[in-house]
This record gives sequence, structure tokens and C-alpha cells, in this order.
Amino acid sequence: MASDGKEVNVPIGTISMKSMKEYDIQPGMSIQQGKVEFHFGVSDGMVDALKQQTREYIESIREEIPENQRLQMAAAIYDISHTESSRNYSGLKKAGVAFSVFPEEAIAQLEKLQFTEMRVIGTQFNDCAGRDFSGEKVAIAFRDDINPREPTKTARWVTVEGKKLGIIDAR
Repeated sequence: MASDGKEVNVPIGTISMKSMKEYDIQPGMSIQQGKVEFHFGVSDGMVDALKQQTREYIESIREEIPENQRLQMAAAIYDISHTESSRNYSGLKKAGVAFSVFPEEAIAQLEKLQFTEMRVIGTQFNDCAGRDFSGEKVAIAFRDDINPREPTKTARWVTVEGKKLGIIDAR
């Protein structure tokens, strides 16, 4: 009730489809007496707490593995999560675990990484479309951004002069 004695309708949430069917609730109906349950979503504090627990768990795993075995373990995790023929790993490919648990080892490998060929796909629909790079040496950078094929996921983009060239072909 408002201070002037008038009834005030305030929306407090939604009714599940299950409840609508179970109690034959129709749009526009008023419920005089009813049981109300509040189901709250995940709060920012809960997310922060879960992230902290995850960081602590990752650190505990890292500490259990002898330093001289960490690089091999990181390589094994990465390999099993990328090997299509692996029958031992049925979930989605989550190689990021190797980088989360062993960041120093991954960084050390990147410092040594040298390659002469890389396939970039989607170059016809990019910020550099129409530019011919044949015989040209350019500095490139990598960044994560929206995957053009799956907008809810990210892809590793190759950029030239800050402009998107295309995404790295995972094959």
C-alpha cells in the first residue's frame, strides 16, 4: 500500500512456465493469496569467491607437480585437449587449463617459438581486405575477439597495424 492508502502493483519477478501450467495461470490474472518463493541469481560476490577458489585450486595442483615435470605435464594437458583422435577426453576442448596451471612454462615456450608458416582464414572479410601482402614483411599481433562463426565464443585473431587480418586456422 502507498502512503495515501492506494494499492500499488509492483512487479517482483517472473513465473516459471512450469508454475503457469501447474496452477493454470493466465496473463492478466491477479493472485490474492499465494506462496511466493524467491530464487536469486548468482551475485558478483559469489562469482568473485568462485574465481578465488579456482585460483587457489590451480595453485595447489601446480605445487603438487615437481618443477622438472611441469613442462611435460603442460604439454600433455594441451595435447590431450587438442587431439581429435583422443578417446580419453570426451568433453569440449579446453586447452586453456594448461596455460592456467602452468603460465610460466607457457611463456617460456612462447619466447622460443619460431615458425615460418601460418594459415590465416577469413581474410576476404576483414579490415585489411583487398590489401596484397605478397613479399611484404609486416609486424603482426595476436588478440582474442569474437569468433565470426560462433559469436558466443572467442577466436585468436591476427592483426596487422591494429587491424584484423583474420583468424588462425587451428589445423
